[in-house]
Amino acid sequence: MLWARKLLLAAVFLSAAAVWSASFEMNEFREPPAIHSPGYFWFLNSKLDENELRKQIRDMAAAGAKTICPHPFPPEMRDYFMSTMSPGYLTEDYFKLYKVIADECKKLKLNCWLYDEGGWPSGMACGQVWKSDPEYFTRQMITLDETGKGWKIIKETQVPKRAERPDILKKGAVEKFLELTHKNYAKHIGEHFGKTFRFVFMDEPEMARSGGYILPWTDDFAEKFMEYKGYDIRPHLVSILRHDPLPENMKYRIDFHDVRSRLFSERFMIPIRDWCRKNGLLSGGHMNGDEDMPDASKRVFGGHLLRTLRCLDFPGVDLIWRQLWMGKHDRCYEPFPKFASSVANQGGHRFVSAEVFGVYGSGLTMEQMLQIVDFCAACGVNTFIACVKPYSTADGLYEGERPHFGPVNPQWKHIKSAHEYTARMSYLASSGRPEVGTAFFIDMLTAWSGAQNAAFGNRLRHKIETKLIERQIDFDYVDDDVLSVAEFKNGKLIIGKAAYDRLLIPGGARMTPETEKRLAQLRKKGLEVVWSDQLDKNVPPTLESSSGLLQVCKRRLDKDNVMYFVFNTSSFPVESKLTAVEKSAVARFDCYNGKLYRAGEKGKWKHTFAPFRTEVFLVGSRAEQGETAPDVPGKVMLKLENFQLKGVEKHFFKERDFAVEKLSAPAVDAKCGSWFPYLGKDFSGSAVYTAEFTGKPGMRFLDLGMVKYSARVRLNGKDLGVAVNSPYIFDLAPALKENGKNLLEVEVVNTLANAILADGVFEKWQKLPLECPYERKQRQFEIESLDSGLYGPVCIKAKK
Repeated sequence: MLWARKLLLAAVFLSAAAVWSASFEMNEFREPPAIHSPGYFWFLNSKLDENELRKQIRDMAAAGAKTICPHPFPPEMRDYFMSTMSPGYLTEDYFKLYKVIADECKKLKLNCWLYDEGGWPSGMACGQVWKSDPEYFTRQMITLDETGKGWKIIKETQVPKRAERPDILKKGAVEKFLELTHKNYAKHIGEHFGKTFRFVFMDEPEMARSGGYILPWTDDFAEKFMEYKGYDIRPHLVSILRHDPLPENMKYRIDFHDVRSRLFSERFMIPIRDWCRKNGLLSGGHMNGDEDMPDASKRVFGGHLLRTLRCLDFPGVDLIWRQLWMGKHDRCYEPFPKFASSVANQGGHRFVSAEVFGVYGSGLTMEQMLQIVDFCAACGVNTFIACVKPYSTADGLYEGERPHFGPVNPQWKHIKSAHEYTARMSYLASSGRPEVGTAFFIDMLTAWSGAQNAAFGNRLRHKIETKLIERQIDFDYVDDDVLSVAEFKNGKLIIGKAAYDRLLIPGGARMTPETEKRLAQLRKKGLEVVWSDQLDKNVPPTLESSSGLLQVCKRRLDKDNVMYFVFNTSSFPVESKLTAVEKSAVARFDCYNGKLYRAGEKGKWKHTFAPFRTEVFLVGSRAEQGETAPDVPGKVMLKLENFQLKGVEKHFFKERDFAVEKLSAPAVDAKCGSWFPYLGKDFSGSAVYTAEFTGKPGMRFLDLGMVKYSARVRLNGKDLGVAVNSPYIFDLAPALKENGKNLLEVEVVNTLANAILADGVFEKWQKLPLECPYERKQRQFEIESLDSGLYGPVCIKAKK
């Protein structure tokens, strides 16, 4: 009913939450505050030691990861992850060591997330909620009885060797969860709340099992249903369970999922968010299954993704299992991170998070990492928590969820450059406020009406999204909840803190009667409504482009200055002419070095976009402060083909853990290409290519060509920096001897994949009592990144 929807939205839009200023300062772009730094799920998976905790925190900070999310990983969470964490989760000894973490992070001025669970899903306190009263907290479901003509309540059987999951729809469940977790943390490290610890991470909370002929239930569901919908749902449960296709039964199915989703939000999500706010924290995290929404009747994302995300101050998405993977297709049209950014825009929240990289495998390269960061930024995501930094990889913990970050990974010695890039991109993507012209209606009624209908609606949504992206039209998602109480003021559709020029509705979309009534009122006031088949004619682009391969979003810094985030959705370089509405100076932010370069005038410019990468442009008066665009490489003056190659460090698996060995073998003659003939196929680590060349006037740049996968360059002993993705180009000017001999050293680093896939390793890992469920999937991913070395061609070039 409308009154219930208004109450729920009031709890979301009208409750004040702590936010930070979104103003932009150039010096903060160069050196972003710690809250913009990428962070890591730090899996506390072994016996915790005070000195080791401090050492690992300092190591992450030194590598430029200034955000940390300590992630308790108790053995009882799931046995197949082989955790040996001690002391016990939520014990006094555990909290003493957690305070060591908090104090060390404060000392180093790091930003911390409070992970609210012992493993996942959030809401169980690693089984302790259920154990406090097993009879009361056991999850309930309904299913057909033995005759198939009636229904019955069944209790969920707990899965052996897995932390028991309680009925979080039941009264008292969230209070018990808060008592065991959040309030305990407040007791022990509460002085850090709102300072070192600003955010709480909620991870994939879920109701009881749903799907097939089973639906979640709780003791007072029928009573609450009557309160919300005004009729008794029980006589209609059999038709819902049997997926009866009659149109009149569709209403009961939709109403059922609507009510269970409301209970999930009101009884679990909002109480946690309110507690966090009262204690100086912002609630954040993500739901499960947020990448697609094929059938919203399932337990994932609380039955209604946008509704549940609105109950967070810091909404987020999950990017594991390679739901987002640029190597999958030649084009990237998967804007599901916009579910979270849309909610943030409408709620007036500055931050939007993404959990990234988990189960991508240890062959994940930094170039691939930055492609994902760039895509997310163009979708409005501005905060990144990566999986995983394991506390230990010893004694069976070497398998687990990968990639493994930290010193165990060869790329860690070059990763600071990637961290700095991500922090700058995150700072830009959280500055100012979003300026989105199109509200795109998500049809939840069709999603609730049945799996077949949901799949059709999902395919139609993807089709429309693709067309919007190809036409450079930015958009936010809206649904019945917000549209039924929207306003129309000053020519704009007002939804919470967001204002839109138009509403886009898919053909055949279903709406609640309240929404249809409100939409008719808004149209009379002047709201522009565009149906999906009118899209080509009636919706202007956010930014005009001569290419249909670019995705665009826009943020306004102030009255006179805007930023455009432009992502190349294709696997090849794209040159495009761009025209903004604003007829002002144009500059380009360089997230690698923290500089701003002039790029155009009067709102017009041209740029070549690297594959699957984002560029950020500033249009307005502040763009006039940009420096002259830097020199770029021109003609080839010298091609280097002969090198001396020497292995420096080798990462390998040794009996019970990974090991790193310093190498002392002499250098060998080598040419560009794979280093397998020289170092072996199983070599993970770093090696240095050395060459001498005679300098000549006019030489300026080193172009390494193809590198697998990152490179640090020294010329005549001077460090010229690190490149973690193509193009691998270095300015030689600071160290080049134009008339004389020059010594070039190129340190190349590959991934941990070669060590993991080395002969005999898998056989050793198979001796573990249980195989990690991710293991075989990760190994398939890791095969893709075995090629290693300096492939070239390596050229010395003049400036253009």
